[in-house]
Amino acid sequence: MFNIISRTTGPFAANFIELKRLNVNGAVDTTFGTNGVATITLPEFEETVLIQLVVASDDKMLLLVRGVSGDVPSLVLEDNLVRVLANGQLDTSFGNSGRFKLPKPAGLK
Repeated sequence: MFNIISRTTGPFAANFIELKRLNVNGAVDTTFGTNGVATITLPEFEETVLIQLVVASDDKMLLLVRGVSGDVPSLVLEDNLVRVLANGQLDTSFGNSGRFKLPKPAGLK
């Protein structure tokens, strides 16, 4: 059993999300990612926001991540599903190198 902590940094956010896995005793699980931290990067965006995170029974994680770039009125929003393996690495067998771009609802640019 573990907890996931997500963090973004910067004045608004950043183009990455850090996931930290903790053991039941609260200690960082150093077998996850790099020294307990997995970094998920969407480099084409100025800001990346974690919307939802689900942990499956095999400890793989599915993240709904929103990438944001630009300013109003030309703001660009893009939702992606990202799958992370139990060890904190991107699941490159999922979508396009671990990511699947979700189609935009009708009427949105």
